[in-house]
Amino acid sequence: MTPMRPTGGMTASTGAAGGAAREPEFVSHKPAWLDGWKSGQGQPMAGIEPRRSWAKYGPNPRNANVMGSITRMTVHHDGMNAFTSTDRSSAAERIENIRSAHVGQGWADIGYHYIIDPAGRVWEGRPTSLQGAHVRDNNPGNLGIMVMGNYNKQAVTGPSQSALRATIATMMRQYRIERSRVYTHQELVATECPGMSLQRAMVSIRAGALA
Repeated sequence: MTPMRPTGGMTASTGAAGGAAREPEFVSHKPAWLDGWKSGQGQPMAGIEPRRSWAKYGPNPRNANVMGSITRMTVHHDGMNAFTSTDRSSAAERIENIRSAHVGQGWADIGYHYIIDPAGRVWEGRPTSLQGAHVRDNNPGNLGIMVMGNYNKQAVTGPSQSALRATIATMMRQYRIERSRVYTHQELVATECPGMSLQRAMVSIRAGALA
């Protein structure tokens, strides 16, 4: 199947090694990177779908930079076709297709650290020990959170919005991120991402209780 290509205007991490990424050998067992790529972060946070539940390959660290301290976060949509399925396997397939498309552009891995589906599931993406590839010239220290779907073509579901609010609140506490450093993609660069509906939802989320 031809990988779907995101259209949200994402770009690879600045300073990444040149050349196309080469996929690591296919794995059929549970390798170490599935629970955090040399990050010491151990198991994913409770309630998060682990990477092993969707990813066919691990990240290629040669094409990424070390994250360092996390000081901000940015919210995105995937910007492809509208996606409303609440089926777990459909969400897993879409995430893997996005990863494959990103790697096809020479990136180390899927560009985002966390992904939220229409049912409100939160999925583990790129290890947080590695810089993401989600905002041009703004990836250092920037946690990438993506809500699956195209929010210029659909409305944010209630479960997605609730999961996004909870994820933002959790990350703010964990990394001591100020509310003023919680962004959407279009607030950092010229893009339509995360779409009109998700942008409105983010305005509401940031105005409400996040403690």
